[in-house]
Amino acid sequence: MMDRIYRHRGVAVFALACVLWVLVLVIYGWRTWVRPESEYSDFFVYYRAADRLARGEWFDLYSVFTLFTDGKSPFRYTPASLIFFRGYVFWSYPVARFLHFLTQYASFTLAYVLLGWTITRLLPARYRRHALFLSGLCVLLTLRYAIDALWCGQVPGLILLCQAGALASFAWRKKAWAGYLAGVGLLI
Repeated sequence: MMDRIYRHRGVAVFALACVLWVLVLVIYGWRTWVRPESEYSDFFVYYRAADRLARGEWFDLYSVFTLFTDGKSPFRYTPASLIFFRGYVFWSYPVARFLHFLTQYASFTLAYVLLGWTITRLLPARYRRHALFLSGLCVLLTLRYAIDALWCGQVPGLILLCQAGALASFAWRKKAWAGYLAGVGLLI
């Protein structure tokens, strides 16, 4: 009897997490695509830095004086992270912003899937019936931070994907890949 209750509780928590995650896609995807005038602050910094990189303006990339010229904060991340943003300058700002949203959403989704597989892999056989519940709980506990990241155009989705991939690689005894993915996550 208790097994059935635990199984149904796990399905309910996982289903709730999935429904909320799909609602995030619909609501925030609509906001990002339909309302292009809305401020997408962190992504604007990434986009502008990638544009300056494409034009060879290295001095202006980290200059505090750009605050006075265009009114926005200078780029404060490692130069290696520009690799991930360089491709956005091929599109207009609204399209690039929406592509960034989709990239972050897909990164969070893949990270959640990897975490679910890893939880199932690491749990002893007699506790695997709780894997669905724990996977749903992972989504619910990080949902607020994922929404914040999607709202502001930040990159925690890529970081979480790298760290979840590192954890999954470690669980599958691929230690070199675990180290590489953890390193890439730190570079971002």
